[in-house]
Amino acid sequence: MSTPMKDPGETSLSKLLSTLISTAHPTTYVFVTFSDHYALPRMAEIQFFFREAEGVTVITMLGYATAQKINYFFPCRMITLNVASSLEAVGFMAVLATRLAEANIGVNPVSGFYHDHLFVPAEKVDETASVLMVPNHSIQSTECLSCVELT
Repeated sequence: MSTPMKDPGETSLSKLLSTLISTAHPTTYVFVTFSDHYALPRMAEIQFFFREAEGVTVITMLGYATAQKINYFFPCRMITLNVASSLEAVGFMAVLATRLAEANIGVNPVSGFYHDHLFVPAEKVDETASVLMVPNHSIQSTECLSCVELT
């Protein structure tokens, strides 16, 4: 019998923002779409996938898409937010998305169980890191919003 489990993640917005550390991954990812689910890449090649009415959206590595001659969209880099946010945390992603929007940086956030991830234009990953490091005055803290570790 399955039972609901308690979400171990943090729900306090001020705590999430003041303890946030992010990691920018070196890999360039791309978004690809498939109308035929039999054509999907092997699971090892998929960073993320989502079923939609029009087909399946997959985030995979640029190198894989190029090697397989798959048309792709949005070359991007993934920034992992290394804070254990609850799936029910309110406002966390909104604060980050607003901060990036004010800097004219597009973002495609994806939430996993363990972490949230931001997919940002590949050429704007350093600028994104700078934006995330700005102190968040709205939570009355002198902590940086994000201390970014580039790998």
